[in-house]
Amino acid sequence: MMTNTAQLQPQFPNTLAALESDGKTTAMKFSRMALAIGLILVALIALAAQTAAMAEDAHKRTMTLTGTGIVFVTPDKAVITIGVQTRDKAAGTALAKNNTAMRSVMDVLAAQGLAPADIQTSTFSITPQTVYPGNDRTQPPKVVGYVVSNEVRATVRQLDTLGTVLDKAIGAGSNQINNIRFAVTNPEPHNDEARRLATRDAMRKAKLFAEEAGVELGIISAIAETNTGRVTAYAREASFAADAAVPIAAGQQSLQMQVVITWALKD
Repeated sequence: MMTNTAQLQPQFPNTLAALESDGKTTAMKFSRMALAIGLILVALIALAAQTAAMAEDAHKRTMTLTGTGIVFVTPDKAVITIGVQTRDKAAGTALAKNNTAMRSVMDVLAAQGLAPADIQTSTFSITPQTVYPGNDRTQPPKVVGYVVSNEVRATVRQLDTLGTVLDKAIGAGSNQINNIRFAVTNPEPHNDEARRLATRDAMRKAKLFAEEAGVELGIISAIAETNTGRVTAYAREASFAADAAVPIAAGQQSLQMQVVITWALKD
């Protein structure tokens, strides 16, 4: 009986290939595992360092105080809303009346020395006036007239003429004058002085507290400004232009700044 020798031959090439494939797969698995372990170790080291830093910061002693600085200044300009309001049954008529009066007002402002850049329209409106026939609100309202309003924001830079400017505007036809606001043209030098005073105030408090508490101030670790120049107006009895028809008092303004300073305390 003959034997098929081809069937009895060992399959060495296939076995070697399988072993090589398994070896590569295992190596890749070990490589990925090593990479993952390495990333975990890096994260743990970073976390430990951060925790140590936070613990160190928590044991640092500090002192934080707020200082306030106030500077009193005299305003050198005024901003006013000056306008004309007219009424009529016809919108066109009310508008024409308003235009005539407003031109006169703006001509007067220019004649009083206000520059074109200091006269700016702030509000213009045409509003219908309505009523309910027989006061019956179940019926649609009826238009009975129109109100036209035109206002400009005027900046007066010579305060001794302010009373005269207002008097002339009224004489020219203005029947709306609102929101007189006094201001300083260049407040930054005054704000800087308030910042200096605020810093000195905080440092004075820090030295006082440190002395009384028996601690020693270290370096300043942080300085922050907590506001941007709060303005408060104070009335003053004197008025502009003794002969002016409209007496106006500018008074004074206080510019306030605050700073927050943190010191490290020495051990």
